[in-house]
Amino acid sequence: MLKCKEIVEKSSDFVDGQLTLKGKIDFYWHIFMCVHCRRFLRQLRLMLSSMPYLDEKELTDNEVELIMQRVKENKPE
Repeated sequence: MLKCKEIVEKSSDFVDGQLTLKGKIDFYWHIFMCVHCRRFLRQLRLMLSSMPYLDEKELTDNEVELIMQRVKENKPE
């Protein structure tokens, strides 16, 4: 089984769909067993979905407000 550190290292590849079948199975198995890594993955996905503006431009106040609203809407209780 993968270790938590390996989950963190592979999480970007997992989210981007770049893991092999064995890599996905190992990743899912660890996520199934580890609440901390599930939480980390959920936060990573939330962050990525809240930040559609990943280029070099400076964000406007409206864009910052939209991102903050998305984060608040998806915040676990």
